[in-house]
Amino acid sequence: MFFSEATLPVSIVPYDDESGIGYCLRSISRNGASLHGLRRLLGIDNIGRFTARHASHLGRVFQQPSHWFEKALPSIEKTRPYQRDCYGHRWFSKNNLRSQSPQVCVQCIHAKGYCRAVWDMSIANVCVEHQCYLMDYCAKCRKTLRWDRPRVDVGHCGHILSSGAFKKAPDALIRFQTFLEKKFAITNTKTDLGDALNFFGLDALSLSGVHAIVASFGLRSKPFQVLHSTIRTREYRTDEWCEFVSRGLNRLSGKDFSEDGLGYLVVESMLEHMALNHDSVQDQHFAVALLERIFNKKLRAELGSRLERLSQLELL
Repeated sequence: MFFSEATLPVSIVPYDDESGIGYCLRSISRNGASLHGLRRLLGIDNIGRFTARHASHLGRVFQQPSHWFEKALPSIEKTRPYQRDCYGHRWFSKNNLRSQSPQVCVQCIHAKGYCRAVWDMSIANVCVEHQCYLMDYCAKCRKTLRWDRPRVDVGHCGHILSSGAFKKAPDALIRFQTFLEKKFAITNTKTDLGDALNFFGLDALSLSGVHAIVASFGLRSKPFQVLHSTIRTREYRTDEWCEFVSRGLNRLSGKDFSEDGLGYLVVESMLEHMALNHDSVQDQHFAVALLERIFNKKLRAELGSRLERLSQLELL
């Protein structure tokens, strides 16, 4: 379908917790069109991504406030291509958000009919309500999910999405998901989330900071494992992120490492990146403290004026 009008005939109001690109898919498919047709209307190339700079045009097309799209779609700075502002949070690695390979709770999309915004986070891999893993592929043909598909509940392969054999998610991942969803819903990183959700001091960090810490502790499956330079940009599968997060939480809890061996497991470059690119002073303090404790880095002297006055942190 090629659009000849500036607005769609059927206007749908987005849900409060709906994914930005997920809303575009849900609304455009309700009007019998596709995201490909929407790109043509906006003058975006065939594989181009919808970002906050398209907010005013999308607002007119969908007859919704443009500021909603400004918040629900990533804002990317040309001078800092890996930095994104989205959903009221700032992200510092390209793979913090799943921009091209979505994941869903199949039971949720059939029951509620939309994609939740929190599913766009790479480290959010389970559904608290249904106690199951999120899926990023079609259970029938195993093809990876794309945003470019006929409907929210249908894969680009044409199959109606199904969850396959049920596999309960571990309690640790469900508790971590609850922690993430509470942080995702608030932008003040100093908000007290309660003792039950205090993951090793991570409650004081931004979501980008939580991602960096958990990933740096969990990416390596064994000591001295060589990692590719694209670890902060590559889009991993949901099952891979589940493994990273599980390992990271185990190591942070002290259950899966001896303190002397941390230097062989933790990804030093990710902590250094967090120390230099951060959303809050707490993020920087946390990264620097870990670098000094694990790798004996002397970053206070090296960073100088770039490092704000450090407070005493109780880690691990």
